[in-house]
This record gives sequence, structure tokens and C-alpha cells, in this order.
Amino acid sequence: MSHVRRRVSCSICARTASSALAPKRQSLLTSRGVHLRSASFSRGLHATSFIARALEANDPRVLLGPFRAAAGGYDACLSHAGMEVTAIGPEGVACSLVVSRALTNNYSTLHGGAIATIDVVGTLAILGRDPLRPGISVEMNQSFCSAAAEGDRLEIHGSVLRLGKTLAFTEVTIRTGAAAKLVATGRHTEMFTAVRDPSHH
Repeated sequence: MSHVRRRVSCSICARTASSALAPKRQSLLTSRGVHLRSASFSRGLHATSFIARALEANDPRVLLGPFRAAAGGYDACLSHAGMEVTAIGPEGVACSLVVSRALTNNYSTLHGGAIATIDVVGTLAILGRDPLRPGISVEMNQSFCSAAAEGDRLEIHGSVLRLGKTLAFTEVTIRTGAAAKLVATGRHTEMFTAVRDPSHH
């Protein structure tokens, strides 16, 4: 009988202790939840990346001017090539770039891999709509329509075809500045890895 009483007593003590700690635990979880929700937008990002800068400012206009990618990252090839963001907003994004030697193939024309990298302009278009919703690529395709020679100035335009809750669909066109000749067009689908923080308006 005393054994049963001890077990009941221990059970009551455990429940009492749990109840006493519950508010503290809930407070801790809430504070952690707020922290994790805000941190989830930038977890894993390079601090110097254009995405991190848009998130921090909550304004895509901080990306105007020379394109600045994360130091040492793959997109830095566009920074080194001198790509400029000339306009960005809900209607889309416009960029300009002169084809440098580093972006050309064996025929001294714009490399297909460089064209695929320029599809980062699709990500810029998404940030123009909502700088708090960076995505990750799930599908890309490009059509190479004509050649752009070394020294040609490119006019690049990116737009959002559809912005959903989990996916965004973008389109990017690349034209030569002088003749407005279509060099390439591409579509880029991105998935959002975090729900937009409702505390930001």
C-alpha cells in the first residue's frame, strides 16, 4: 500500500513540477519560435549575397546599381563581368551587361552556361515583387536564339509570370542593345523554402 502511495505521490509531484515549468517552457518556445521564423529567411545565406541584402532592407531597390553577388560564389562571375541592375520593382527587373571575354565560348560569343547563369535575373524579379520571399530553383530552361559577340551590350529583362504560395514562375529575355536582337529567352521556376513572415507588412 505504501508503495502505491509513493507512486501516486511521485506522479502528482511530476505533474505539479511540469505545470510550474509550463509557462516558462511556453515562453521559451515562443521566443525561439519568433527567432526561428525570422531567421528562417536568411539561414544558410551568404551575408554578402544580394538575397540577404534584399531581406535585410525589405526593399528591392537596395539592389539597384552594380550587381553584387556573394564573394566567392558562382554568381560573382556576373559581378566581375559588370552586370548592372537598372530598374527593379513589381513590374519586373531590367539589367545591362557587356559580354566580356570571361563569358564567351570558343567562338568568342556568349557562352550557353553564362546565359543560364543570367537567369538569376528571374530571382531578382521575384525579389522585386516581394523581397522577403527568396526561392530555390526547381526547374530552368533556355532557348538560344542568336549569338552575342564579345563586346556586345546586353539588355536583360526579367518578369514574374505567376507568384504563388509555394512556387514562382519567371521569364527572362536577353537582347543586344543596339539592334534589340533576341539572343535568348528562359523560364525559371523557384520554390519558396519558408512562409512569409506575417509580422512584415
